[in-house]
Amino acid sequence: MKKEVSKHQEYLEKLHTFLASQVCEDVHREGDVYITTDKTKFEYIKAATKEIERSFEHVKRKVHFDEIPFGHYAGIKLTYTPVYKRIISKKLIGFWCDAYLSAQPEMSDIINAANFENDKIKLYELVTERRIRYSYHDFENKITIKNQYNVGIATVIFSSRCTLSQRDGDTKKVDRRECSPNVLAVGRGVLMEMGDEIFTLYEMYKI
Repeated sequence: MKKEVSKHQEYLEKLHTFLASQVCEDVHREGDVYITTDKTKFEYIKAATKEIERSFEHVKRKVHFDEIPFGHYAGIKLTYTPVYKRIISKKLIGFWCDAYLSAQPEMSDIINAANFENDKIKLYELVTERRIRYSYHDFENKITIKNQYNVGIATVIFSSRCTLSQRDGDTKKVDRRECSPNVLAVGRGVLMEMGDEIFTLYEMYKI
């Protein structure tokens, strides 16, 4: 297991080192997003990145490449949105379950591994979702093309004419989940959500 982790880390380091080395007048970087106005440079980066990926056959996460048709002006937005992603790792579930019970041992009858496995209790971790959104007008077909996707480990975009802006995403979904009565904070940025049956029992135990 340790060997796999170190191999994956080696892959990410080699990948990001290469991409960072390509930043120049024609290649702009914003975090893990690279935008180039040079099609030849774009094709070179794409080929070199594919070669790195082939040398690490075990990896599943790969760089995303995108092209905006030459001559079309594109407004590109990079958004950072806080979201709660469900924790599915049994090891992490066990860790947070034990952490909660160490402070609330009287709840062990309802906050336990069996109820996590039956989806009666769920854990969520706060992460920042990075998304690319862009649009451009196709004058020939008289339509506006829109696209959006997660940045992933890195994204490289070719666009001959564009502007890049950044903004923070909406936090309403995060706020709603955090304020739900059947949700408990069990760690920094980690929430435990109880289903109706478990929440009813939880309320009874509190009396």
